[in-house]
Amino acid sequence: MRISFKKHFKVLVTNLTFILFIILCNFLFSSIEESLKVGIRLFLAIDYTYIMGNYFNPSRIRMAFRYLFSPLKLLKVDIAALTLILSISLAFIPILMDEAKMIKISLKSKGFDFNFKNVITKPHIYLITFLNGLFDRVDEIERSLQLKGY
Repeated sequence: MRISFKKHFKVLVTNLTFILFIILCNFLFSSIEESLKVGIRLFLAIDYTYIMGNYFNPSRIRMAFRYLFSPLKLLKVDIAALTLILSISLAFIPILMDEAKMIKISLKSKGFDFNFKNVITKPHIYLITFLNGLFDRVDEIERSLQLKGY
């Protein structure tokens, strides 16, 4: 399986504003060197996450987590539960992104303008809807896992 360079570049450019914002916030509280280190680490984490998420299927990622966490057996950590939690959280990210897109489209059709001022001054308009959808999805996942016996 090959990763499309165009999609990869688009994801990195999309996340560049977030990375620059984090660098700016860190610069306010620490040195420029530390801020750049944080920015580079964040950039690499986003890049590696994108590559791993698109190159490997969820079962291979779950097996990799199980292998990486195997030393925790010495500390009597339940590795199966930990890998299940990580697998669910990784599978939940695209669902949250789709939910956010649907809310954004719905609010735009109702006339809400997504500029910086409205997002900061009126977060309740989209945040309550997003959190309600999030908790509904979590309840659905919890019920399905209980039915499967996890």
